[in-house]
Amino acid sequence: MIKIFGDWDNSYEILPHYLEALKRENPGTVYEVSSDPVDGGERRFTGVFWAFGPCIEGFRYCRPLLSIDGTHLYGKYKGVLLVATGVDADGGLFPLAFAVVDVENTENWAWFFACIRYHIPSVGTRSITFISDRMKGIPRALQRHFPPPHAHRYCLRHIRDNFKKKYGNAQVQDLLWQAGCATEKYVYEQIRERIKFTSRAAHDWIETSLGPNNVDKWALCEDGGRRFCMMTTNASESFNGVLRGARGMPIQALVAKTFYRLNKFFVRRRELGENMRSQLTPKVDEMLAARIVQARSFQVVRYSFNEWEVLEGITHRENRSYKVNMLVDRTCTCTCNVPQLQLIPCSHVVAACSDLQGGARISHYEFVDAWYSAYNYQQTYKECFRPPYDSRHWTQDGPRILPPLYKRSAGRPRSVRIRNSMDDGREGARRRNKCSRCDQPGHNKNRCPVSIRR
Repeated sequence: MIKIFGDWDNSYEILPHYLEALKRENPGTVYEVSSDPVDGGERRFTGVFWAFGPCIEGFRYCRPLLSIDGTHLYGKYKGVLLVATGVDADGGLFPLAFAVVDVENTENWAWFFACIRYHIPSVGTRSITFISDRMKGIPRALQRHFPPPHAHRYCLRHIRDNFKKKYGNAQVQDLLWQAGCATEKYVYEQIRERIKFTSRAAHDWIETSLGPNNVDKWALCEDGGRRFCMMTTNASESFNGVLRGARGMPIQALVAKTFYRLNKFFVRRRELGENMRSQLTPKVDEMLAARIVQARSFQVVRYSFNEWEVLEGITHRENRSYKVNMLVDRTCTCTCNVPQLQLIPCSHVVAACSDLQGGARISHYEFVDAWYSAYNYQQTYKECFRPPYDSRHWTQDGPRILPPLYKRSAGRPRSVRIRNSMDDGREGARRRNKCSRCDQPGHNKNRCPVSIRR
């Protein structure tokens, strides 16, 4: 480990010099090393924040949305890696800012958000929506540095997982998920009534734990289009998985890993953007193509130059009616609420557009927001990373940084985490341990029947 990634203790000493080398070759890169003074003019490491210039510039063309999450480091020294991840025009994860702190608490989250607001102008000047789990320190920290008009939303997957610990009924869990993802208020209220009828205790948990005044934080129908139909923190958790191996490295190697990983992202996606021939990104084109097919079975009734009724179903009993409005400023609304929440026309709007004839014809592509455009995608990855100079060219100014006091005890740490649906590749599945001798589940090698027979 020392030969490949460097010494653990020395890594903290060279960290500021390495970050300064990155900043010198990559304009716009920002970092902040937090430390406490100790005797002899030295300082003790307490935390570090960093964000690369190309990411800061590219985030201006991403949706005003940040998924935030923390994950534990498992190297020689304890700590928590905090990550703020955006979403690009094609729905890909876009890591923006990182920090390493000792523990995940209100003060450290507040420091992380303060660094984001101070060092990344495109975050402070826009109304950003933050999606996170329900850790108590995050709302308090956000309230300090990102009060309204910024918004905070909960990850629905974490809510369902917490709900599952109290109520293992799979039917009620599915109903909770459906209520959170419902785009229509009428559908949301119907599902809530079904939850109340199925389990009064589950209904009371939702009212008590989530609160009747916080429906907008977890239910999509009350979101107002702030979360762009992104219901989970999968973006930040996915990047934590990308850095899984780096989380056991010395601190300077961890920062270097994020640098080279993001450079790889930018190179690959820059080439993908150059090959785009449509005005929209590939995933949005696929989504609209599916909605065009769906719209072909609808019945359309026009009432005025900008108002339609779209009917689903073949028989009168199956019909569900939706009201579509197309406004002069090239915006559209539908009673299904999808265009207002996602900023992409739903299948009902597509059907209404097909009803127009001649010069009055309007393409449904005109109602797709610019956040999903190929231009935004190309601009997101336009800036290039540049390699830093090696240690021979690093500056040696500043006090010596000592490693933190939160040192991990010797030996392999025992895993005490209880695995749940969020850790498994398939929702709701439980991973079963296998015997290392016969590769069969249900026992270990000490109780293996093969060895017993011998």
